[in-house]
Amino acid sequence: MKILFSANTSWYLYNFRRSLIQSMVSRGWDVILVAPQDAYYWRIKLPGVKYIGFPIDRYGFNPVRAWSSVRHYYEICKREKPDVIHLFTIKPVILGTIAARLAGIPKIVNSITGLGYIFSSGHRLRKIVETMYRSVLTSSRVDVILQNPDDEKLFQAFSRIHPSRIHLIKGSGVDLDSFSLNGHITLPHFKSDSLHFIMFCRMLWDKGVKEFVDAAELVRKDIPEAQFHLIGGIETGSPNEVPKAWLEQYVDHEYIHWIDHVDDIRPWIAGSDIVVLPTYYGEGVPKSLIEAAALRKAIITTNIAGCREIVIDGKNGVLIDPNSVRALKDAMLFLGQNQELCSQMGQEGRLLVEKEFGDAPVVEATEVVYGIK
Repeated sequence: MKILFSANTSWYLYNFRRSLIQSMVSRGWDVILVAPQDAYYWRIKLPGVKYIGFPIDRYGFNPVRAWSSVRHYYEICKREKPDVIHLFTIKPVILGTIAARLAGIPKIVNSITGLGYIFSSGHRLRKIVETMYRSVLTSSRVDVILQNPDDEKLFQAFSRIHPSRIHLIKGSGVDLDSFSLNGHITLPHFKSDSLHFIMFCRMLWDKGVKEFVDAAELVRKDIPEAQFHLIGGIETGSPNEVPKAWLEQYVDHEYIHWIDHVDDIRPWIAGSDIVVLPTYYGEGVPKSLIEAAALRKAIITTNIAGCREIVIDGKNGVLIDPNSVRALKDAMLFLGQNQELCSQMGQEGRLLVEKEFGDAPVVEATEVVYGIK
């Protein structure tokens, strides 16, 4: 048996689907990865894995390039003849599905891991994307995986996909052994006498970057020893990109620190006290919050689809209204001044991840969609 995975970055396949890829290899399947040749292109080095470089624009839409991508996908499908093709991120989902249907691939699986800024911001392209999803994904050979019940209901409302073809799998999983505090070393420059808030995500305005910074400035008035760490790379080309010049003002800031992309986020989470994600983006289930909960950290995030799947208000974190600096500041002060509660919330978060968000249940549920019992 042969399976083809494709996404708009190799980084995504490496960071979000490595366990699934490894599971398919261990089953003896031939695995093909189709993605752009970014820095993560060669990191998954396993016997039975074939890599095919595939340039695809992450943002914007050019009809000529889109048709070229469909043709390229079609050629790969006809040459490789996979039994299953599993597509991630919006352009591979739409363009890859068109090609796979034309090529006669018997099983097409699409993971829509959040609906993104087009759906969350009332974007003018929303109706166009809905129409494309509706026309492209309606087939007896196509299955759709969504990550939260809100997206599931929305998809059922606007699409003609049969309910039996829509599957709810919460998140992309986390390696429970890897994300454990047992024997884990925290970063040496985290001062032990400071209170550390951390936010790690792609640098997009609708992830709540400015809200985090504005709230930090207010929190410092009541907790002078607090430090705030904003970690993540710049999303060049995104309409919601946070400019590098804006971020650079916080490189050497007294208490707000921007750190560009890091390969291993675990020491940063382990060294922090509270994890914050004030997003109003169209999330699936944010993996950053799953990782934070796995490392027993109290979480502050917004009461929106996806986030409320991993954070239960008052149990393993605090849910706040989106776009509210005041609500964020109040939550940061509340948890910052209740460290014993933070510890209790961290324990509850770990239990929740072990029960629902580990790699094993996510991989197992995905393989059921493939038809593996």
